[in-house]
Amino acid sequence: MTAILDIELVRTFHAVARIGKFSAAAEQLHKSPAAVSVHIQRLEAVAGGRLLNRDNQSVSLPSLGKRLLVSTTELLCTHDRVLAELHGTHLSGRIT
Repeated sequence: MTAILDIELVRTFHAVARIGKFSAAAEQLHKSPAAVSVHIQRLEAVAGGRLLNRDNQSVSLPSLGKRLLVSTTELLCTHDRVLAELHGTHLSGRIT
């Protein structure tokens, strides 16, 4: 069976990696910290290893996490751009 890289899991990973804390990332993503944790666990299962080193204060990225972060940055940008093109982001009409 081929593994599938869920874009929502990748987005959660990027938020945690960028912010450095599960609770703050959860708040930004409008998810519970438990949901963020589950997303990271699922992504780690797909990746086949630890993506984040966790302690009580913050998180850091081991080499696998760093590689995934670099590899998926353009993926997220492309995903968001395609969605914007499909749904249109331009306002039109007249203001009265």
